[in-house]
Amino acid sequence: MDASSKGRYPFMERGWVKQFQILHRKMRTVVELDPAIRRNMLHIKPWTSRSMVPQQNILELCKIERLESTPTKLQAATVDTNGQIETTDNGAPANASNSLRNGPRGYNLLEDVSVRKKMLHFDRERAPERVVHALCHGAWGQFESMGDWSNITSACWLQSGAVSEVFTRFSVVVASTGGSEVGRDTHGFATKIYSQCGNQD
Repeated sequence: MDASSKGRYPFMERGWVKQFQILHRKMRTVVELDPAIRRNMLHIKPWTSRSMVPQQNILELCKIERLESTPTKLQAATVDTNGQIETTDNGAPANASNSLRNGPRGYNLLEDVSVRKKMLHFDRERAPERVVHALCHGAWGQFESMGDWSNITSACWLQSGAVSEVFTRFSVVVASTGGSEVGRDTHGFATKIYSQCGNQD
C-alpha cells in the first residue's frame, strides 16, 4: 500500500473485524439521527460479540438464527405416525412388507392390489421426456426419378420423370430438446414421399 492510498482504505490498516465495528457505529449514529430510517430498519439486528468472532462459521450462525426465529412451523407440519399401520385408499389395512407369490419362488401375482398400487405409484410419479430422437430438424422438397425403373418396380413415383413431394427429418438420438446439435452422437433420419399412388416411408 503506497502513501497516496493511506487513509482511503482504513480496513487495510485496522483489519476486517475492526472495520466492521467502525461501520456499525456509523450506522447506529445515522439510525439514531433519522427517525424514518430507524422505522424502516427495525428488523435489522445489531451486531453482537458472537457474530464478530472471526473463527465462527457464518452458516452455523444462519442456522441458529433460523431455528430460533421459527421453532414451531416444522412442528406444526409434522405428523407422528409411530404405531400406525399402512392402509389402502379406502382405509383397509395393507401388508406393505410382503407380496403374494405363485409358490415360494414364483412370480408376483396381479391380484396383490397393494403391491401393484405401489408399483404404479412408483412408475407414474414422474413422466420423463421422450429423449430418443427428441431434437430434430425437417426439410421439404421434391423427389424426381432420373431413370426408368419399370423393369424392377411398378411404383408410380419411380417411373421416368415422375416428381413427388418429399419430407425428411434429421434427428439426434441422445440429446433432448434444447440440447447440442454438434456433439458426437448417433444421427438418424426418416423420409416420407407423397406420391400419386400413396405415401411411401
